[in-house]
Amino acid sequence: MTTLALALGILTGLGWLVALAATVRGVLSLPRMQDLEFPERHWPRVSLVRPACNEAARLEDATRQALSLDYPDLQVVLIDDRSTDETPEIVDRLAKDERVVAIHVTELPDGWLGKLNALRLGVQAADGEWLLFADADSHFAPETLQRSIAWADHHAIDFVSVLPGVERADVLADATFSAANGLLCAGTKPWRIAHDDDTIAATGAFMLVRREAFERTPGFEWLRLEVADDFGLCLMVKRHGGRAGFIVASKSVRLRWYDSYREMAVSMQKNFFAITGRFSPTRCLLHAVALVIFALGPFAPLLADSPWSPIIATVAIGAGLLNGLIVAWWTDRPILTAALPWLGLLTTAFIVVRSALVGQQNGGIFWRGVLYPTELLREEQRVRL
Repeated sequence: MTTLALALGILTGLGWLVALAATVRGVLSLPRMQDLEFPERHWPRVSLVRPACNEAARLEDATRQALSLDYPDLQVVLIDDRSTDETPEIVDRLAKDERVVAIHVTELPDGWLGKLNALRLGVQAADGEWLLFADADSHFAPETLQRSIAWADHHAIDFVSVLPGVERADVLADATFSAANGLLCAGTKPWRIAHDDDTIAATGAFMLVRREAFERTPGFEWLRLEVADDFGLCLMVKRHGGRAGFIVASKSVRLRWYDSYREMAVSMQKNFFAITGRFSPTRCLLHAVALVIFALGPFAPLLADSPWSPIIATVAIGAGLLNGLIVAWWTDRPILTAALPWLGLLTTAFIVVRSALVGQQNGGIFWRGVLYPTELLREEQRVRL
């Protein structure tokens, strides 16, 4: 027992040290949106493409905020994707502004995920030199577009995505999101995205794509059944000669995401089953076990009768705690939940297990009122993290 407890402490301690080193590398390497300069220049036309399915509670406020930005040439394309709430009426009301184009999707074509089909239609209606794909509730700080475009042009970047800020929810949801941020740099190494063909990173809150680079790709038809549509878009642009960049924008791009851990667990089922588990319940369960070990392992030496126990536990726990605190400062997350990364890993493990059970029971993913069979999604999966 002593040997096992010490081994767990050493292995997980090394893991947290690796995560800490990666976070420090990210802090030193990744630009922050609010620090980017934007000298006066000609500003190209930007088309904000925003799909919305039953987003009546958030769409109008976020879109009016986007329209109030001081960007000189902005088009907004709103796609109501088969909504059953007041979203269609909100889209039409917003379209009274001449800068807004309204699209209503009433039927989903076979072989398409709803969001990807909506994005496809949005691109067809967009006429900007840059395409900005954003979630229905993403809010942008002033000058966010100017900073992003100036930075992209200066570094010859064709695809820009960000690490957004997320408004606070309940403790478990905050802990889960903070844990994901804590492992972001170790898992994706986003500072390599512009130079390494195999490195991809993106979030649906903000994906700015040069139109010329997008038109070199097969378009959303290539991603029509890709659950990880944000990573998939980054992958597609890079595979067709585009360069990508990643910015920390926790103060410049913000969204609500989920109101509670319960909502997160239900909504994220598709992501974990498809992306983490690659549609394999066994793979999901193994991943969940690894998360539990990584969460509890640093405390295992405390159960061992060895003079090394306090040292190993201190290093392992301290590395995890320091990593969480740095990430909280870096990404404007709540200190309390960021300082409890182990709780976040355990809450994530529960979602992963749930995703495996629900995916196995349904034989696929039930999303926006449509059941997508596992075999169909597996055949068309582009992103394999």
